[in-house]
Amino acid sequence: MDGILILNKPQCISSNTAARKAMRMLGAKKGGHAGTLDPMAQGVLVVLLGKATRLSEYAMDGKKEYVASIKFGIETDTLDIWGAQTNVDIPSFTSAQLEESLDAFIGDFEQIPPMYSAIKKGGVKMYELARKGQKVELGARHVNVERIELLGNGAPNSADVLLVCSKGFYVRSFCRDLAQSLGTIGVMSGLTRVRSGDFGIAHSYSFEDIEEAIGSGVAASIVKPCDSVLGHMPMVELEYEQAKSISNGRATRILGDEGLARCYFRGSFFAIGSIKSGTLSAKKVLFDLEAL
Repeated sequence: MDGILILNKPQCISSNTAARKAMRMLGAKKGGHAGTLDPMAQGVLVVLLGKATRLSEYAMDGKKEYVASIKFGIETDTLDIWGAQTNVDIPSFTSAQLEESLDAFIGDFEQIPPMYSAIKKGGVKMYELARKGQKVELGARHVNVERIELLGNGAPNSADVLLVCSKGFYVRSFCRDLAQSLGTIGVMSGLTRVRSGDFGIAHSYSFEDIEEAIGSGVAASIVKPCDSVLGHMPMVELEYEQAKSISNGRATRILGDEGLARCYFRGSFFAIGSIKSGTLSAKKVLFDLEAL
């Protein structure tokens, strides 16, 4: 099975475990996911099945949208409510100060990721080092926040916010940094990803939904085609000789804007191509022309 499943991941399960479970249910022999969600987070997880795994870099590119809950006055080793408590405080900021601080996070800035993360250092995931008690200096990463909306104001003890941000943005780090800007400490106490790129939670599927689709014999209908993660790229329809050329690693002449493009033959997606100076060459060929 080749395609994209938009999974509504529940809490208390890792992204890898959730993706593997969905794969088993659908009978996919190969798969993965694009954009890790913390085990205690829930919401949109883009699961790549079969040949779609080769498109992971494009599936992770889009903006992310989260609804996050923050608890002020507490600090933990994981920067979320489920970690070991390391400090407490009595916050005293006002609602007006909270809103002013939130506004300061809109735009581009540098963010230090949490120690408990899937980022690798020397080939080892950071959370594995953290569990062994090893502390590693983490460099700041460039991130962007497009929009912040205050959904629930329980100042000075809590807040619920909506965030539209770039890939690589850590909500747990944001909660830590927001609290520091308010002169206190704080952790993430809840997180739901409501959108990843073009995929929203309203059109995602729970494990129960998948089971029901399988039982009704319509499992294929909940799996989107591979090119659904490439909507930001223009499409080009190729003649047989053009398609054959790029499938065999040769360039072909074509009219079109420079950059990446989705390549189709007989209306079926089969490759990602790169157009430069009127020449199209293959970047990734996913499907055999003769099978289309």
